[in-house]
Parts: sequence; C-alpha cells; structure tokens
Amino acid sequence: MVEYNPRGNLPVYRDMTEEENYKLKRALDILFKMIIKGSSLVDIQKVAAGLASEVDWPYLDKVAASLENSIEQIKEEE
Repeated sequence: MVEYNPRGNLPVYRDMTEEENYKLKRALDILFKMIIKGSSLVDIQKVAAGLASEVDWPYLDKVAASLENSIEQIKEEE
C-alpha cells in the first residue's frame, strides 16, 4: 500500500501481508467471474458489499492516519 503525500515527500510504502493479498485477489476474482458470467448488477453489488467487509474496505483509518501525519508535518514546517 502506498500513502501519497502531496507536500513533495517521497511516498510511504506499507507492506501488505500475504493474507491481505490473498483476500484482495480472491475478492477481485469472485467479482470478475460474476461480471464475465453476466450476473445481474444487484447480485454483484450484494457480493461486493460482503467482500468489502471481509477485506475491511474502505481503508478509512489508514487515510485518516496519513492525513493526521500530513497535518503534523505542516504544523512542524510553520
């Protein structure tokens, strides 16, 4: 996972565990198969919602943490 910092610093990389990679690949595989088979949009949405909870999506806590880090850096620069 890469955290983008708009202040010109280098991106921060966070290693994903094998389990996280497996969960994401499995979720995408399921969704792509449903799309290719022509499943209805309602069914795809239901499955996507279930998969999102399995992989803890959206990653709001990580986004909030990177925003807090950016705010702290701005305060330090001032």
